Amino acid sequence: MTSEPPTEPSTDMTALDDRAENSNAEGTHSHATSDDARARLYASTAELYDRVAARLSSRLIRAYSTSFTLSTRLLGPRVRQDIHNLYGIVRVADEVVDGAAGGHGLPPEAIQDVLNDYEQRVHKGCATGFSTDPIIHAFAGTARSCDIKSSHLAAFFESMRADIPSSSSPSTPASPSTNQHVPQSTTVYDAETRDTYIYGSAEVIGLMCLSIFLRDETPSPTDRHTMEEGARHLGAAFQKINFLRDYAADKDGLNRDYVAHGQPLNDETKDSFLAEIYRDLSIAHQAIPLLPVNSRLGVRAAYALFLKLAHSLEHTPAQKVTSSRIRVGNATKLLTTAQSVVAGETRRFRTRHRRGANS
Repeated sequence: MTSEPPTEPSTDMTALDDRAENSNAEGTHSHATSDDARARLYASTAELYDRVAARLSSRLIRAYSTSFTLSTRLLGPRVRQDIHNLYGIVRVADEVVDGAAGGHGLPPEAIQDVLNDYEQRVHKGCATGFSTDPIIHAFAGTARSCDIKSSHLAAFFESMRADIPSSSSPSTPASPSTNQHVPQSTTVYDAETRDTYIYGSAEVIGLMCLSIFLRDETPSPTDRHTMEEGARHLGAAFQKINFLRDYAADKDGLNRDYVAHGQPLNDETKDSFLAEIYRDLSIAHQAIPLLPVNSRLGVRAAYALFLKLAHSLEHTPAQKVTSSRIRVGNATKLLTTAQSVVAGETRRFRTRHRRGANS
């Protein structure tokens, strides 16, 4: 018995094609929806992490410096946060070499390893835009948006390495000399090595701050040059004032002599050093009016606070400078800040008035 050939089912090819297209469309839509949802989740998570990182940087600075926190309150909100982010990594690096790491039992060789590792993580965070360290992460966003130069960061870490006792890394600046008048373990800076140190520890900080201030600005080449010179000299002045203010702690606690070249500090040396400071402040002062409005008042307040401290040091005998830390009281800080704001606003009003009269 022969079997009949099987009967093929009746097929509507058009309907098949339609079902296939609809199925593909649903799959594509589902995939696209999933991608969109993931992108939204990533974006909201990243935004939250950015906010938390920024808040931690600001809290770090508030815990370490009332003067700095006070002056940054006069900056525009965006500028203020970026400055906090910059000073966050500067503060951590300072703590590594200024006692926190040593206080936890790390020897000099281990401190250098920690600092080198920290520098590498900072550079990597800036390159990728992300770090598992919230302080580095906050700064990385600032560095990328404000075009902060990696060479400035490298110079900063070079100076930090110079502060590590017994550091013999070939990448450090010229080794500070030692002097027979002080213990061999004390690091003594002459004029040349101190200038190299100040460039990395302070002048490039001023330049990085300027990059933050000018993120949305396009000054003329002449104005930019004036502001860059001002930023470097203001950073140098702040650092030199700190050297005098912290002379006792640096010399007796950290075995560093930035000021007296290994000799006992006397009034003549102190006054000569203050003359350098006043020169730096004078050059910096010429650049402040060129700064954008959202940063000018804050910089003027910081300038006024450090000028007040310089005046206090000027009227303090060298003998007292060698035995105690010279401070400006909180009430004086507030008054000085208020006076700088009033002076700045008065100057701006007069400038506007003159412009209006001439137009």
